[in-house]
Amino acid sequence: MADTILDIRGLTTRFATPRGVAKALDTVNLAVRQGDALAIVGESGCGKTVLALSILGLIPNPPGRVTGGNAFFQGRDLLQLSDAELQRVRGNKISMIFQEPMTALNPVFRIGRQIAEPLMLHQGMDEAQALERAAELLDQVGIPQAKTRIRAFPHELSGGMRQRVMIAMALACEPDLLFADEPTTALDVTIQAQIMRMLAEQREQTQASGVLISHDLALVAGYSNRVAVMYAGRIVEEATTKELYKTPLHPYTIGLFRSLPRANGHQDHPHRKLVPIPGAVPDIFNRPGGCPFHPRCDKSFTRCQKEKPPLVELDKGHRVRCWLHN
Repeated sequence: MADTILDIRGLTTRFATPRGVAKALDTVNLAVRQGDALAIVGESGCGKTVLALSILGLIPNPPGRVTGGNAFFQGRDLLQLSDAELQRVRGNKISMIFQEPMTALNPVFRIGRQIAEPLMLHQGMDEAQALERAAELLDQVGIPQAKTRIRAFPHELSGGMRQRVMIAMALACEPDLLFADEPTTALDVTIQAQIMRMLAEQREQTQASGVLISHDLALVAGYSNRVAVMYAGRIVEEATTKELYKTPLHPYTIGLFRSLPRANGHQDHPHRKLVPIPGAVPDIFNRPGGCPFHPRCDKSFTRCQKEKPPLVELDKGHRVRCWLHN
């Protein structure tokens, strides 16, 4: 499509370990359109973060390796770029808010220097200009006394403040595509709302595209216009946010919604108990045959155990990977 900014085709990532080969991503196909707010949801271990890291060339090799597929960004395959070419894209055209700010921030440099670095590298600012812009970014993400805080080291800030520093770094160069990996994990609810509102405003003002990686379906509903559901390294359902929340089709997606707590219950069933998804995510070293969700699915039948279902489009933009809908 002409308005597609990122086109992922058959992306496959493996990790070689002493236990064997871990199949983290299995032929993922996904498109991010210009101005999109796409959310990728699923349980821990389903491959959400690995997907973003694979695209950005941040999978540690060894033990990890992208073994197949393409990731076309603005017409260029990121997986075929040299390290130098990819360096000019990362932090400039594509940025990422990492989930663990304490490991993503360098402990020996002041935070102002770390925010200023991409501005000097990609935007051609001198150090004074970059530090001034760094203070403005810290103020935008809700850090008080920003001009003083730029001289702080990461260990001098709380976990929530470090997370906001990561967000400021990611937004510094006004990227065309922003990955946000659980960007509000360490923040209280009032700051969560502020940060998500800021990310939405930034996306709308610049017509940038955003990919939110999260397990929080409530957060996703307020931010995204499309949702992709991942399970065992594959996309199992994709639809507009409105359509997915109204009519989930894959048994896994339905299970995620059933397990959501509600403050006042459901209007039809005010005392309904939570319905957890039985079992656990399959072993990454030993995926079950057929549909990987079939051991936990109450609707599975013989074909589910033997054959992998394809991802098919049922309605415009609503795709599902399930034999019940093939």
